[in-house]
Amino acid sequence: IGSLFEKLNFFEHEMILPPIIVAVAAMLLFWVYRMKKQHIFKRHQLPQRVITEIQGHEIVVPLYFDTPLECLRADGIYYGPMFQLKESPIKENQCQCVHVPLSYTSKEMFTGCLPQRAPRPTMLGEMQYEQAKVIRSILEELYTRPIPPDFSMFSKQFDLSSLEESVQTELLSQVRTRFEELQDGSNE
Repeated sequence: IGSLFEKLNFFEHEMILPPIIVAVAAMLLFWVYRMKKQHIFKRHQLPQRVITEIQGHEIVVPLYFDTPLECLRADGIYYGPMFQLKESPIKENQCQCVHVPLSYTSKEMFTGCLPQRAPRPTMLGEMQYEQAKVIRSILEELYTRPIPPDFSMFSKQFDLSSLEESVQTELLSQVRTRFEELQDGSNE
């Protein structure tokens, strides 16, 4: 083996040394290029501004029997520059709705301590959002589904437990009246 190295003697051979230097330099340049691609030599950019306050509007629709379905479906929607929906789906003068400004911090959002939603005007007076959702679902149901033959079948599909008992009684009374009006209108 020793005689083989003596015969080839790379370091004394003038033709082989320059290609070895070129190959090592090319490998070094390739390694530096890969490191740059992996962002190891890249300067870090300045941190971008963190949004700490979220602002927008909430659509508040009065919940009455004559409120159009389009407006009922828009009730409670948030919109604004920091929300997915940038523009209001309905105009302010349409449906007598109100666009309530809202603002909360990112800390409030992540800790779950969001401010209360705006109260809703309803046929039973002003109600908190969670209670008004029950009324909204009843009104949407009156618009979208065929009227069942019996009011008890209709009323059983709604969970009224979030409402006070006096409010439940008044709501069922008004919905029964409207239900019977719609039944009489469909029978004619």
